Amino acid sequence: IVEDIEEALLRNPVFKARTKNIGILKAEDAIRLGVTGPSLRAGGMPYDIRKAVPYENYDKVKFNVPVGENGDSYERSVIRFKEIHESLNIIRQSVEEVKPGAPYRVKLPLTAPAGVGVSRVESARGEYMIHVISMGVMKAERVDDKYVVHFTGQGGRKPYRVRLRSVSLPLLTTVLKHIVKNEEVTIADFPVIVKSLDPCPPDIDR
Repeated sequence: IVEDIEEALLRNPVFKARTKNIGILKAEDAIRLGVTGPSLRAGGMPYDIRKAVPYENYDKVKFNVPVGENGDSYERSVIRFKEIHESLNIIRQSVEEVKPGAPYRVKLPLTAPAGVGVSRVESARGEYMIHVISMGVMKAERVDDKYVVHFTGQGGRKPYRVRLRSVSLPLLTTVLKHIVKNEEVTIADFPVIVKSLDPCPPDIDR
């Protein structure tokens, strides 16, 4: 079904006309504006933290990092379809490594050592970073299976400080401002650009 949707969308002349050369974000501008993920890679930067700093079992699976050139709304769509195929490839390799009878769930500890910790993880939208200062032993949770957190600190059950550097905030602030400043963007182009950047509204709620 992925191939069917991909072909129907990416070969559609109307879709091409509404997305090509619209909402251009080159790699150098994406880096300057703090963009990560598909929006960065569509502009020509082959950076994926799963390759650069492998975590979990990403160093044990083979996958490519799709990269574009023009960085427009069309290429961001192309990159996302390519990443779907790479994700399926990762899943197939991972399933083959599962041994018969092996536990399929692992019980994680609900507490973590005290101290200060920083962690980064790649999501479908880009790279998340979280910085935690714990006043003592506290519960460590995963939100929507996106954030992997390592804790250290000074004592107490609640964090003293938590800072999450999310993906979506720069996409709807500095990136849109940059695009509008450098292109003749119409009102009709605006939703196309926003959807191609794929921000998550709850992700920017402060």
